[in-house]
Amino acid sequence: NGINPLNAAVASVFARLLRVGVGEFSERLEREIIDMAKGVSSTLEPISGDSKDTTTLRQFDIRASCGNGALNPDFPELIRTIEVPNDKIFQLFGKQDLTGIYLISPDGDSMKDTIPVKSLVFVDSRVNSFTGDGIYVFVLNGHTYMKRLQRCPDNSLEIISDNRAYKSFNIKPANEDFFIAARYMCNLPLEMMYG
Repeated sequence: NGINPLNAAVASVFARLLRVGVGEFSERLEREIIDMAKGVSSTLEPISGDSKDTTTLRQFDIRASCGNGALNPDFPELIRTIEVPNDKIFQLFGKQDLTGIYLISPDGDSMKDTIPVKSLVFVDSRVNSFTGDGIYVFVLNGHTYMKRLQRCPDNSLEIISDNRAYKSFNIKPANEDFFIAARYMCNLPLEMMYG
């Protein structure tokens, strides 16, 4: 609407929100960002398309609480992308198509029996509704969670923490500010990276 100038900083935010590269809507700004990156470090290379033998998985732009709920401020992440060898994709994920698969960092210990506190989680962002009992990333009353959801006989959903120190609770999705953002696939423990 002409209020914000379209510069490299604003374009980066738009690209993140739209989940596309800056080059998708401005080749000029993409070149400018690449030139700035070269000025910061001669070894810094922009992420381009996936190579022929690997697929790059990127960070999902939310932080999910494995605890009491997380608001989603901007925050730095330890890992933003992972390259997976194409010949190992099915072995790791049980499917060959990784469209919509993202990385996410858990925040808290309420799922620690399944999802270690120091881990990286892979989620499927194409799943945005309840598709059966399992672990989901969802927003409830403005807070984002990663918890186990289980359908109850009365059509409510039980929200379960795998850490028994946390109590489960029920919601009726139709009566709540509730939506599902993704479904959990698997995790990669990162204990070795934290020491």
